[in-house]
Amino acid sequence: MQSGNINDKVLYADARIGMQVETFLRSEVGRYLIGRAEIQEKEAIEELIDLDSWQWLKVKKARNKIVVARSLRDWLADAVQSGIAAGANLQAMEDESDGNYLE
Repeated sequence: MQSGNINDKVLYADARIGMQVETFLRSEVGRYLIGRAEIQEKEAIEELIDLDSWQWLKVKKARNKIVVARSLRDWLADAVQSGIAAGANLQAMEDESDGNYLE
């Protein structure tokens, strides 16, 4: 990397983290956590279906479970997408600099 500016470092970090998250998601632990998040969300949706509107504390608790489950998946997906975008940006910069940018 010839240019050591902060944007380059951020792109490399995003690309690295994205690849690490992809590897994590393929691991037993990653698959387990995603599976648990999906189960938690489905169970909370079932709870919501069975609750009456006056049971607002239980409704709030079920909704919070859904938010947590979705947030986990969203954060991981965002990391992967950021990594893909960073990798594409780095490749474009490499292509524009005639192959000397990433040395």
